[in-house]
Amino acid sequence: MKKIYILCDGGLGNRLGGIIGGLHIAKKNDLTPIIVWVKSNQCECPFNQLFDSNIKVINSDENYDLENKKNLLITHLPDIEWNFPNCTIIGTKNVPDTIINIDDYDFDTVIYSACVIPLYIE
Repeated sequence: MKKIYILCDGGLGNRLGGIIGGLHIAKKNDLTPIIVWVKSNQCECPFNQLFDSNIKVINSDENYDLENKKNLLITHLPDIEWNFPNCTIIGTKNVPDTIINIDDYDFDTVIYSACVIPLYIE
């Protein structure tokens, strides 16, 4: 099964928005979610101290296993220089509200980086 790496950054609210949007895309597209929880000065608490979940969680210093794969980055910040190999970037400032189905793209792995809860989630 293909994977989706859900990048969590910023404060707790931004991280929750990213998780909700990323998990929704994972469910709609039959992807295995992996949460990337980076401790920062905005949120110094580890994921497992806040949540009890069976979803795999990795730290920023771990290998995402993205080399030699076709990666699809879904982001609301497409103008930032992202440092992911073999990456197609899709997105606009409203990406969480527009991207649900990713069948039109050729990819092995999805990377999701958006910190707002998509409007299409009821």
